[in-house]
Amino acid sequence: MTKIIWIYLLLCSKLLFSQYEERIQEPVEVVSSRSIYLQSGIVSSIEGSSRSFVEVNLPPNTVRWYYSFTTSIYKKKLARINLMSQLVGLYTSNVGLKGNLQSKIEIPEGSCGIDIYVLDNENVTPFVKKRNYNHHIEGTVKNTEQAVVVIDDIKDEVLYLGLKNPARFIGVHINIEVVAIVETIIEQEKSAAVLKAELLGYAAKDEYENGNYTMSIAYCEKVNRITKLGWVTSIKGLSQLQLYDTDKALSTFFDAILLIKEQSNAENVFSNLIIELKKIRQEQPSIAEVDKIIKMVEMQVK
Repeated sequence: MTKIIWIYLLLCSKLLFSQYEERIQEPVEVVSSRSIYLQSGIVSSIEGSSRSFVEVNLPPNTVRWYYSFTTSIYKKKLARINLMSQLVGLYTSNVGLKGNLQSKIEIPEGSCGIDIYVLDNENVTPFVKKRNYNHHIEGTVKNTEQAVVVIDDIKDEVLYLGLKNPARFIGVHINIEVVAIVETIIEQEKSAAVLKAELLGYAAKDEYENGNYTMSIAYCEKVNRITKLGWVTSIKGLSQLQLYDTDKALSTFFDAILLIKEQSNAENVFSNLIIELKKIRQEQPSIAEVDKIIKMVEMQVK
């Protein structure tokens, strides 16, 4: 029965899957370079303020957003960050789609530690007036001189960055910028090469389900010579696990996770992959790396 089902899918695949969704992620500037001065705690009781805020209006379809800042005692030494131009360069070269960018963004060195909190509309006024307030844990930094911070989970349309100078005697100049990453989904026609790769991927899955793990890997490698498909790469990793080639399997799953995250149905693929991995753990508990891989995949499902 399995053979019949897969043969039917192979014959119908061009009709069923001739289109795909391409996800395009682009930076959008939300707050351009903004300079803010915060008084010290002692002086703010007489004039000025040791707290302020920046309103963040996130555009629709924001998938994540960044804020970066640097600090200085002297306004003349406050440097521009150019967060927008740096992110445009990284996303144009597709580096932005490959994980953590914070290490690739250059931030001018600061000299004064400040606190920054992510706030909603109800808590921004209490924060500024030094009353009781609540803030999000994600995105919070404390006593930090410069940083670039990425926020994935908090994407309300209107948020606020609450800025606080914790120093009692020294005022601080701050330069801060905010950029959102906006995702657009476009329907694209698949090329003949991609369709061929998918057919080979179905063959790899069929061989895996029939216990022909070496042949399944061979089909997966044929796919990889044409294009990179996350679900096919995961089949290769499963086959390597079944053959007790755990080091290669671990490396393969690193690649699979990055590829699957770019798919529109990523959560479903990850959920099905977890089911298959748990089945392997149950049937072959001696394969040590399975638990580690399951944890890696589970981290991708929110």
